Amino acid sequence: MNNLTNSPNLPLARAFTLKQLAGWLGKSLEVPPGRQGISLNASGRVRLFPPGRQSVLSAFERLGGHGAGLRAGYIPAQGFQAGLKTSNLLSGDNELLDASLLCLVEITDPARFFAELVIPQGQVHAGLIDLSGALSAEAVGALASRYAASDLVRGLPTSRLAAELSTVLEPALAALGLRLLALQWIAFWRADQRVEIAAKAQALEERLKELELDKEMAELERKAR
Repeated sequence: MNNLTNSPNLPLARAFTLKQLAGWLGKSLEVPPGRQGISLNASGRVRLFPPGRQSVLSAFERLGGHGAGLRAGYIPAQGFQAGLKTSNLLSGDNELLDASLLCLVEITDPARFFAELVIPQGQVHAGLIDLSGALSAEAVGALASRYAASDLVRGLPTSRLAAELSTVLEPALAALGLRLLALQWIAFWRADQRVEIAAKAQALEERLKELELDKEMAELERKAR
């Protein structure tokens, strides 16, 4: 039975199998505040739900054979941050670079987002969501090859590069049911600095999770008053 509305570690998104949903014949789903409920059956039928306890499959529907392949869960109701990383890019002066991007995205196709990202993972944890799989290293590499490594590392062409990267990212994110709202941060560094940067990135990710936890706890305390 899904019962996560009081959890301070509430996932950003989650998918449940028919067996995991509350109920015997009829099935229901508890949609947490700040999330949108969704159900998707084997034929591709999509239903969306507001927060609260929602019936996703009636006993009549289940006896009629509509429960086969049904997955239900919840997804973000608002925009969220996503990180993208790629490695071994060749600059215009033949230096190997790594890159990291921080984006603000929103869901435009709930069914696609649920099917492509949430169902395969079971749940998507709150915090910085890794969408590196959507980033084409070849496309970013083609952009990086126009600039000298030192310029990219210092962030000199940031504004122009942001516009170029947005053009690359938009179709890739659309394939995941997402829309790019803003490219908030771009960083390049030399590949030989990878270990040092990874430690800093890990610290940043942990801090983002702490902030998300603090936000969830504050919301729970507000509702408890």
